[in-house]
Amino acid sequence: MRRSRRIRLCYALPSDAMLAALSSAAAFLAVAATLLVPKMEAHPWILAFILTMMGIAGGGLLLVIAVLVFRIFFEYQRRTYDLATVNPLVIRFESDSMEKNFTLGARRTLEIISQGWQNVDHATDVEPVLDFLEDIGFALNMNQISDELAHHYFYPSVQAYFLMLKDYIKENQKTYGKATWQYIEPLFERTFLIEHKLDREAQKHPPKEEIIEFFKLDAQKQPRI
Repeated sequence: MRRSRRIRLCYALPSDAMLAALSSAAAFLAVAATLLVPKMEAHPWILAFILTMMGIAGGGLLLVIAVLVFRIFFEYQRRTYDLATVNPLVIRFESDSMEKNFTLGARRTLEIISQGWQNVDHATDVEPVLDFLEDIGFALNMNQISDELAHHYFYPSVQAYFLMLKDYIKENQKTYGKATWQYIEPLFERTFLIEHKLDREAQKHPPKEEIIEFFKLDAQKQPRI
């Protein structure tokens, strides 16, 4: 509670105006000191007064700078974990239509793992999932969402689909151009960095059996009514 109050206080302070006023005061005192130098020998109190005022202004400047640094830090925190930025993707991810896409995509991916994508009828059923992951990667690349939020909501799916469908993605890039699903791999790389930061023992390429179990669970889901 106290920390929250301190944060609100820092945002409530008119630090920009304070910084401008203190900077102007410091500049005025510097100019005044220059103009009054000839009179300082006769009137030592002038020097003492100017030095005192400059000390006060300098202390004020340091305080305002500290407040600004504090605000920058918490603005970074706010932007990093701003759920409003990722909510549209989460809503899509949790929608009935996307759940059906992921269920069907998981079933086709299991077939691709066991048979090879060239031998699977309707292998293209995985493409709505890849399109969605591409949208997440694009949003991340364009700095619309943070690495932390992308990891929090989507990392298991990103890891599983990218690792198991790399060959399918590369083949489509050869056919349709390198821009095809170009953001999925960077999405995987960046979200894995967050995973490794949270768990130093995290495996970038876990055993294939573990990923297959992930797809089996998704493949068994029944669409919501």
